Amino acid sequence: MMNKQANPRVFLALLLAILAFVLAAGVVFAEGDVTPEAVDVTFTGPIQEKGPIPGEWVIGEHTVQVTERTRFHPAPEEMQVGDIVRVAAFPREGKLWAVAIVKPGPRPVHFRGKIERMEESLWIVGGRRVIITPETEIGGDPPDVGDIAAVWGHAGDEGVVAKRILVKDAQPRPVRFRGKVLAIEDGVWKIDTAEGERTVHVNEDTRIVGDPGVGDWVGVKGVLLDDGSVLAHLIVKLEPDQNRTKFAGFVAEILPTPAVVPGEVVWLVKLPAYGQHSEQSWVVHVTADTEINVPPESVEVGDWVKGFGTEQEDGSVLAKLVRVTRPPRVSFHGEVTEIPDPTSTGFPKGWWTIGGVHVLVDEQTEIRGDIPQLGEQAAGWGELLPDGGVHARLLVGHPHPTQP
Repeated sequence: MMNKQANPRVFLALLLAILAFVLAAGVVFAEGDVTPEAVDVTFTGPIQEKGPIPGEWVIGEHTVQVTERTRFHPAPEEMQVGDIVRVAAFPREGKLWAVAIVKPGPRPVHFRGKIERMEESLWIVGGRRVIITPETEIGGDPPDVGDIAAVWGHAGDEGVVAKRILVKDAQPRPVRFRGKVLAIEDGVWKIDTAEGERTVHVNEDTRIVGDPGVGDWVGVKGVLLDDGSVLAHLIVKLEPDQNRTKFAGFVAEILPTPAVVPGEVVWLVKLPAYGQHSEQSWVVHVTADTEINVPPESVEVGDWVKGFGTEQEDGSVLAKLVRVTRPPRVSFHGEVTEIPDPTSTGFPKGWWTIGGVHVLVDEQTEIRGDIPQLGEQAAGWGELLPDGGVHARLLVGHPHPTQP
């Protein structure tokens, strides 16, 4: 979701409709045979002076001639000095004659997030301020902190002014993984998994099978908690596997497979250097005995895979478990040292460097606050890319936890 002050397509469509009306009416804007076919000036600016109709208005740095035939949206009496408007005009005899003056409406906003705080007229949803008014329609499940809310509205001075909110009760997300027990203390287990170290909580309802201890391999089933830790429903001690090797990375190449092993797929998996991770690579064999969540033949170069298996004599990995998922979420923050060309029509889309991280901003990136400039601080998060960069999902200028 790109952060733009107004939608140029909406303005263009409105302008074309206005011009079509004017052409059909055969409007004359000044003495002589002048038609809107001569329109070649469009600009945006604040109303500095609002004169009579007909008369002169000063908009931005331009003085424009306004006539009874000038089209307005909304009506001129709803426009005030200081309002930002867009103008379509044509020059004649050293003056600009206004064909249309349009005041863009508020920027529509739609997003989804967890309800973090609820007050009578203000909610915090996914870190954003949501203004509740008497006109706000709230549907779905009864709202409560922790529930998921989809918000439709428009950007306001104090936050997102909600037109409609749809609430859904938060459901615990089940998780299942295997790993090596690193520590057990006061009902909290630290387990090393293919995704990294995980914190696991046990209580009186947790079933533990096999009396596992520190250093043992275990399988865990439970639900994900808000802080990213896991509440375990079941922990099972697994048989030790001295040659177990974990891997996680992008499929960089699909390698030829021996004809003697029907159904086998061989990948070159590469983990790029990022954060505290160094570059690594594995040759991974996937066979009919591998537990995998998608058909192996559907995996393509660029897909993110993770799992574990047995190291072979040649150093490759015979996979026992593979999961094909989205790439890991990576955060970034720091000084903006490189930005795309600010004069390009696509800005701010393109490659940025923020805190030393190469960041891709595109139409899928949500930008909160002002667009950061060179030398300013910025933060955000996104998905890891095969080259170690980040595909930004969120970019925040002048970060603030509840900035709209």
